[in-house]
Amino acid sequence: HRDLHSFPTRRSSDLEHRKAVAVICAVAVLLVVVSIVFRPSTPAAKTTATGSIIGFSQVNRPAPAFAQPRLEGQGTIGPGQLTGRPLVINFWSSTCDVCQQESAALATVAPHPAGVGFLGVDTFALRSAGQAFARRYHLPYQVAFDSKGVAAGRYAVPGLPTTYFLSQAGSRIVGVNIGALTVRSLTRILHSLYGSG
Repeated sequence: HRDLHSFPTRRSSDLEHRKAVAVICAVAVLLVVVSIVFRPSTPAAKTTATGSIIGFSQVNRPAPAFAQPRLEGQGTIGPGQLTGRPLVINFWSSTCDVCQQESAALATVAPHPAGVGFLGVDTFALRSAGQAFARRYHLPYQVAFDSKGVAAGRYAVPGLPTTYFLSQAGSRIVGVNIGALTVRSLTRILHSLYGSG
């Protein structure tokens, strides 16, 4: 036989359970809305293993001098021989996959900005591999051969590829890009720093 007095209790229990579920759902929705509204406007910057920020940064620090053997031909080449106009120094390696994509962009942009010089630095690689790389991507600028990382060490290169933007006098680094450049990003940086590109 059924206990008639148990029905109100069950109904009351069901009602309380539904109210609790509704409150939990409302709180969850509120938390989602708050997290969307108050989330940072820009994502957290990616960094290298050494803590350097990946991407472009404007800086103002001395540009170290170096003179390394030319990848092609005789003699040495370095920023000291290319003064008198702003200079872009791109550190890369023929063993770096990302550098391959970037080199195509550099080869496209480098001939166009009037009054801006470019210098490539083949780092920690075999000369023959670097020469083949430079020919494959038709690099239209001079390249230094830095097999032991001497120039890379002076510039404290955190990883490859890394590109430094020097002042017209060649004495200051005014910008650094860690990671691969694209035609669009390089053009934007050149315009921002030098008014060209």
